[in-house]
Amino acid sequence: MSKTRVLYGVLLISALMFFVLYVDMLSIIVLLLVLILPLVMLAIIAMTSAGIRANITSPVAVATKDEGTRVEIQVENFSFFPVANARMTVCYKNNFSNQEETEYITIPIHANNKEKISFELSSAHCGTVTVELRRIQLYDFFKLFCIRKRIGKSCSVLVMPQTYDLDVAVDRNSDYIAESEMFSKLKSGDDPSEVFNIRDYAGGDKLNRIHWKLSSKLGDLLVKEYSLPVSHSFLILVELYIDPTKNNPMEYLDTIVETVFSLSRLLVQRETAHFIGWYDSGDGAFYKEEIHTEQDAFTAIAKLLEAHTNSDGNYTLDYHHKVDRHTQYSHVVYVTSRITQDVLSRCGEYQKMAPMSVLHVTNDVDEQPNLTSSSVEVIPLQVGAVQFSLRSLVL
Repeated sequence: MSKTRVLYGVLLISALMFFVLYVDMLSIIVLLLVLILPLVMLAIIAMTSAGIRANITSPVAVATKDEGTRVEIQVENFSFFPVANARMTVCYKNNFSNQEETEYITIPIHANNKEKISFELSSAHCGTVTVELRRIQLYDFFKLFCIRKRIGKSCSVLVMPQTYDLDVAVDRNSDYIAESEMFSKLKSGDDPSEVFNIRDYAGGDKLNRIHWKLSSKLGDLLVKEYSLPVSHSFLILVELYIDPTKNNPMEYLDTIVETVFSLSRLLVQRETAHFIGWYDSGDGAFYKEEIHTEQDAFTAIAKLLEAHTNSDGNYTLDYHHKVDRHTQYSHVVYVTSRITQDVLSRCGEYQKMAPMSVLHVTNDVDEQPNLTSSSVEVIPLQVGAVQFSLRSLVL
């Protein structure tokens, strides 16, 4: 735009010299046209700006890392004047890592017309990616003036982590207990304190399980299926710690979330109910999600990816000890990229209540910190190598 203004300045000086040297009607008309031209351009672009509308959408709300997702920008011009140059500012922000990038797209916008721009969005890291059409800069035909129009429309794409098929042994002996107050959502059992399902009577069903009141009301014999008590014996604790000194700290977070999702899916496949817990530094709260099905795991990971990370402590471990330390589990898996002697000491205290495994995410397994723990199992978890690193884990 500065180049065109310089050219206009040259044109204005030329018109003035022409008017001084040749004082006649032609020189007056030329000078007036050169003087009026910017005012006309400014008026046109101002009127055009009032008639510009824009929106941004994504047909796909969920994607996977490095998977292309289509994003569409629709710009509509209700005015009678076209825009030769419209520069759109599009910002991409991963809410999980708080990383932001900006891209500029320049297009013409025809009068009384709609323009649609489609492009592929892919993210190398998991998280909720917000794509915002922040503003549109409208230029006149000669690029003398620019009017910035605030748009502020956005759409979000949830970028899920990759999952891996893990070869991890799971101890089923502690999965179901008769004294539990929690019940399976997948299987029926023999606990009459809660009804799992009501179905039609079949040959061989016990008479004491017939729901007489409902059967008389509907005119068909219906049978109650009792519930199966479940011990939520597994807890996966997630430390959303990000080290600003690392070259690519998001690789550590990706490995943490991929590990949690893969472990959760493994437990679901083994029909083992469990919990996923984490601390959100944004609202200062500890969250714990109950997992029975793959959909439960998907929902929990989606919530996890909306949480805020921290860069100065092991808050998940701290808050778990405050609000949940007295809950009985048969095994606790603690996934973190930050491990110190103090962390191991606290894990050792918890070890007295339940077996605990610490999965330490690191970029170099040969450079593990020189820490000692008499009871807590620490397994180095290589960044980007979830399957290989977890071969020695036993739940």
